[in-house]
Amino acid sequence: MWPQVKRKNSKAVSRQNKSALAVVIEPNILFLRQRRVILDTDLAQLYGVTVKRLNEQVRCNQERFPVDFIFEMTKSEYNRLFIGV
Repeated sequence: MWPQVKRKNSKAVSRQNKSALAVVIEPNILFLRQRRVILDTDLAQLYGVTVKRLNEQVRCNQERFPVDFIFEMTKSEYNRLFIGV
């Protein structure tokens, strides 16, 4: 379903590849707390890893991420997002 993102070399991504990635990523961007966010499930799928592994790597490498990179949704945010309550 998701294309694997491969980083074999650090050459610039072509404009065509950027457009293809945008088509895949944009539908998964949500607006929450006045920010654009992507859920860990969608991000893990994009990178081809489990959610557990993604979150584990973020926790173990916190110094590599901005302070506001990750947050936990409240129960009411979850309900509004997934249940529509």
